[in-house]
Amino acid sequence: ALARQIAMYLLREEVNLPLSAIGRFMGGKDHTTVLHAHQRISSQLAVDAHLRRDVINIREALTAS
Repeated sequence: ALARQIAMYLLREEVNLPLSAIGRFMGGKDHTTVLHAHQRISSQLAVDAHLRRDVINIREALTAS
């Protein structure tokens, strides 16, 4: 579940897709599920250094491609 939430977070932050489009892309999830995932990851990034480092590494890997 965490990997899916991070993916939803990054799709919203980096690509700025609408919540409904992200939900469809992620297997038909409801837009409220995407919103919850984005809010959860956002709040966790403020307090979890390991998660913050993982998200930074994923962003760097995506931009290096």
